Amino acid sequence: AIAAAIDAKTDAVVREEVELYAARRETAAEFNLNAAGQALEYLQGDDPVTVLRKEAAASLADHFEVAGEWLDDAPYGPHGTPPIVSTGNY
Repeated sequence: AIAAAIDAKTDAVVREEVELYAARRETAAEFNLNAAGQALEYLQGDDPVTVLRKEAAASLADHFEVAGEWLDDAPYGPHGTPPIVSTGNY
């Protein structure tokens, strides 16, 4: 974004590049905040369904590898990539 803004021919393009960068950073921050919240809820939350799932997986982990893997990999936030922000010009 900085290189594009430096190479821009007009102030409008500079402004657009900076605004696009800011929008991408805001989107990434929201994604990370949501992911951290989901992970914390999984680790420390008291949702009865989540507690039951963790207890069941823990009791089955010695016999079923998938249960132990779920405990290691379970919903510690989103497993996808953050959304991409674009201006439609790209």
